[in-house]
Amino acid sequence: QHWAHATLSVVLGHLDKVGEAMAVKDQVLHLKPDFSIGFVERFVYYNKCPSDLQIYMDGMRKAGFPA
Repeated sequence: QHWAHATLSVVLGHLDKVGEAMAVKDQVLHLKPDFSIGFVERFVYYNKCPSDLQIYMDGMRKAGFPA
């Protein structure tokens, strides 16, 4: 399930465990090659709090997800 791995990668990014975050990010991209920050921004419509979504996407940036 790519979402669970993506969230783990985001959390690791926020914990400054960048190496681990990037390794999990690679697993996510193996499972879903088109997963990106833009994908999350467009399709995570159920998150009603824009600041929470920004925090998630910031963790994705730290983990090295593509834009």
